[in-house]
Amino acid sequence: MFNLNVVYAIVYKEIKLLFRHKFQLFYEIILPIIKTIPAILLGLYLVKENGSAYFKEISGTDTVIPFICISIIFTIFTDIQEQIGYFLENEMWMGTLEQLWLTPVKKFSLVGSWLIFALIKSLLYGTIAFFTVLLMVNNKEKFFNNINYPLLILTFMLLIIISVIGGIFISEISLRFKQSDSIIYFITMIIPILSGISYPVKVLPVYIRYISYVLPTTYAYDLLRKSILDTRTIMDIEYEMLVLFILILLYGFASLKLFYKVIRRVELCGTVYLK
Repeated sequence: MFNLNVVYAIVYKEIKLLFRHKFQLFYEIILPIIKTIPAILLGLYLVKENGSAYFKEISGTDTVIPFICISIIFTIFTDIQEQIGYFLENEMWMGTLEQLWLTPVKKFSLVGSWLIFALIKSLLYGTIAFFTVLLMVNNKEKFFNNINYPLLILTFMLLIIISVIGGIFISEISLRFKQSDSIIYFITMIIPILSGISYPVKVLPVYIRYISYVLPTTYAYDLLRKSILDTRTIMDIEYEMLVLFILILLYGFASLKLFYKVIRRVELCGTVYLK
C-alpha cells in the first residue's frame, strides 16, 4: 500500500522545511507545553479550592492534575487530523500538489506519507507534554507503579489508528472543499470536547452524550485514564474495548471507501489545485 521511497521523500521534505524556518521550529517545540499549562493551572485551582472531593466522586480518583492532562496529552495525536488538512492545503496554495498528484505512485502513498510525518511530530509533542505534566506529579514512583501497561499500550495503539482514520477523513474534506480551514478547525475542536478531553463524559448533558458514545475517541480517552489512574470507566473494560474495536472497524471502512471515491472525483474533474 505504501511506497517507501515516496514516504521518505515527503517526510524528508517536511523535516527540511521545518528546520529551515527557525521560528516555526521554536513554535512547534513550545506548542505541547502551551497546550498543557492551562490544564495544569486548572488542576492546581481545583486542589486548592478543595474541589478534589467532588472530582473523586465522579471520576474515581483524586489525582486531579494527571486526570485533566492525560487526555490533553493524547489529544495531540488526534491533531494528526488537523495537520493532514493543512499539509494538503499548503501544497494547494504553493501549487505543488498537482505535480505530486501526477507522479506515478498510489495516491494513498502520498497522503500516507503526510500521516507518517504527522505521527512523528505527535510522538515528539506527546513526549514533551508528558514530561511537562510529570513535573507536577508528587509521588512519581507510585504514579508509574500503578500504570496498567498492557492496557495503556493497546489503547495507545488504537488511538494512533483512530488518528490515522481521522487524518484520512480530513484529507477527503481538504481535497473536496479546498479552502477548508473552518471545517477542519471545527472538527478538531469539537471532537475532544464531545469525547471528554479533561472530564468524564457523564458531566455532559444527556442528549450530547448520545453523540459522545458514537465517537471512538470517547472510549480511547476513557481507557487511557483507566490504564494510568485506575479511574471509573463508562462500562466494563471488556465491553468498552469491544465497542472501541467495532467503531474503529466501521470508521476505518467508511474512511477508505470515501477516500477512493473522492480520489476518483478529483481525477475525473482535475481539481487538485486551489481555486
